[in-house]
Amino acid sequence: WRISREKGSALVPLALFFFIGWVSIKSYLAPILPSDHIAHFLSERPQKITGTIDTDVMPYALGARYDLRVEAVGQQPASGKIRLTVLGGDRFLNAGDRLSFTGRLRPIRGSINPGGFDYARYMRMHRIWGACYVKQELINILEKSPLSREWKQVENFRRKLTERIENSVSGQPAQVLKALIVGERKGISVPVQEAFNRSGAAHALAVSGLHVGMVAGSAMAFFCWALSYAPWLTAGGRVRKVAAVLTSIFVAAYGVLTGMSPATQRAVIMALVFLLGFLAQKEHDLINTVFIAALLILIVYPPALFSISFQLSFAAAIGIITGFPKIAAGEGKETRWIIQAFKTSVWASIFAIGATLPLVMHYFNQISWVGVISNLLVIPL
Repeated sequence: WRISREKGSALVPLALFFFIGWVSIKSYLAPILPSDHIAHFLSERPQKITGTIDTDVMPYALGARYDLRVEAVGQQPASGKIRLTVLGGDRFLNAGDRLSFTGRLRPIRGSINPGGFDYARYMRMHRIWGACYVKQELINILEKSPLSREWKQVENFRRKLTERIENSVSGQPAQVLKALIVGERKGISVPVQEAFNRSGAAHALAVSGLHVGMVAGSAMAFFCWALSYAPWLTAGGRVRKVAAVLTSIFVAAYGVLTGMSPATQRAVIMALVFLLGFLAQKEHDLINTVFIAALLILIVYPPALFSISFQLSFAAAIGIITGFPKIAAGEGKETRWIIQAFKTSVWASIFAIGATLPLVMHYFNQISWVGVISNLLVIPL
């Protein structure tokens, strides 16, 4: 209404979106639960539970963890999700497996110390209201997962990649390579993870903007080169448009292959929005691209706003994008590309580390002063 009268409007949209966000979060933290919800069945006595695995395996020192979508408790139909911890043995369950077992449905406890991590709130954000521990030999698999043919192909390709890495390299280097290439980080040891954290290079282990940017840039360059040999495309000036479409498919496929973590989602959505700009023949505004990615993620999953990976990922992206133009405006153009590349790497690290510094201090109680130097070595490698 104000725009139609050529007047500015900031406060009303801000209030509206804040209200929409509050309502979205409220449905996770304080929902109206149905009478058959799992929250009403929490008890210390053993109960027979039937349900379907809702997620892939999560690493756990004593076995494996899964999210279970409950179908029944005893003879009563039930709804909702619990965190199932399978003690001992192999990680033999997959997403979609239907199973039954007898165990105690315990409530999830929150934080005890003021300012501590509120585990109960975190689990409610994932719509999980109970927990159960059960030994592997007590689980009865009723039905194996009916994976689609396409998803089986993705899983087979990922498995072949990991097997090839393990056959080529052994030990922790193999685990680091699996994290870099297919986003599988569960095999990385605590000392190696801590070394990456303390050196300020932990972001290299998470498939994010760096990885997706390499894939997108390489694919775009290759498709532009290959399509330039097609006269009917070059004559119509359609090489970059077709290359952008093919690159978009390639980037989306890479995101699916690596598991689509929050950092990967952000990077893939940003890359797709950027590439679609070639089709629309619009000038790219990177800060808008970042916030479109954030908005799309929050529409699908509003609690992502409180995720550490979401906050760190977007803080780093915003820091780099807002900082670079100011530096570029104050510098002359370098004749030697290697000097320009060195300066770009240094400033990218400084802006990313500076933007994420308050969050890192808050969540991890540590600062990596050597991050700028370590990234100069880690990123090229």
